[in-house]
Amino acid sequence: FDDLIEGLSIDLLNATDGSEVTITVAKDTEEAVEAVDNFVSSFNSVLTYISERSQFNAETEEAGILLGNRSAINIQQQLQSVVTSIVPGVNADLNRLSAIGITVTDTGTLQLNQSRLENVLKGNVDGVTSQDVKRLFALDAQSDSAGIRFVLGSSRTQPSGDTPYQVDITQAATRASLTGTSDLAASTIIDSSNRTLDLELDGATGTITLDEGTYTRQELADHIEALINSSTAFKGRTVNASLDGDALNLTSDTYGNSSSVLVSGGTALATLGYTAGAAEVGKDVAGTFIVDGEVETAVGSGQLLSGSPDNANTADLQLRITLQENQVTAGVEGQLTVTQGLGATLDGILDTILDPVDGRLQTVDDAFNKELESLEASIDRQQAVFDRQQEVLIREFTALESALSQLQST
Repeated sequence: FDDLIEGLSIDLLNATDGSEVTITVAKDTEEAVEAVDNFVSSFNSVLTYISERSQFNAETEEAGILLGNRSAINIQQQLQSVVTSIVPGVNADLNRLSAIGITVTDTGTLQLNQSRLENVLKGNVDGVTSQDVKRLFALDAQSDSAGIRFVLGSSRTQPSGDTPYQVDITQAATRASLTGTSDLAASTIIDSSNRTLDLELDGATGTITLDEGTYTRQELADHIEALINSSTAFKGRTVNASLDGDALNLTSDTYGNSSSVLVSGGTALATLGYTAGAAEVGKDVAGTFIVDGEVETAVGSGQLLSGSPDNANTADLQLRITLQENQVTAGVEGQLTVTQGLGATLDGILDTILDPVDGRLQTVDDAFNKELESLEASIDRQQAVFDRQQEVLIREFTALESALSQLQST
């Protein structure tokens, strides 16, 4: 059942006549609470690790390995700054961690009030929703167009700030749709002479064999659709068979250049109104992003529009464009407000810290290695000086012994 309660689908697995079933609908908040709790624990583990190794033990007179290390202190301060900041562009009632019950202790670690978080997730706090909690942590985007939906982004996708990104669609994604060149008969007889149809659907080829019998136009379309969609040759691919006027139309359910319908032969070809070799291919969505008047390129694949990796603001931004061709105009189709939650911000910071090529830790490690190399070179130079001095002393001692021996002989 999909239409009993708006937004709710019910799968009926078993039923007994006359029995009454009670369904309780409630939000499952356990996983969300667990995820937030894990975030707090992980964050505290990092800060505790740095703090414990940045102390001096007066009793043992031992210093932690990170004592006085500016890089470690900067990382600690940077992480603390993020979790205490306000997330711009989201609900003002839920734009900081304290709004969901996460507070900062005197030691700089985080503390979670689980009851407060559960109340927010269950919708018991006025003015906020569970979706606001998502935006507090994750990268998210909201569109003013129902045909433009945010899918995902990465740490390279930048928040839009006060000015939304503009989405300019130049080509809506289409499906391959092939219509017969002649109409179906009002009543079609299928027998052994006209039962087969050879076709290619989204790159897969196969043959369907129609059941013998007499069909109306709609019955024939329904029968062909059922045969194609149940065929193992087209596994994972589906088609919609319908009537375009009185002609048979086959439309792939896939969008973009990978969507294709081709009829190549079969004894039912003429009966169904097709000619051998007739084919249609879908089109990928095409468009660009406009940021503060500057155009940033995007690549389309089916209905998915992705910002190019080199874009300054919309790199890796992915949108699903469900606009139809008649909805594409000569201008901007939608405005997109991109927000970057605390988790996404931390993800970007961690990338700059942990990048194995040019991350901060790699830079620190390279600096230590260079310092070690310099010390080793200095040691080698000093050792060479010592070796030369030793050689000189040995020669002088040998000469002295030789002189003494001559004197003793004399």
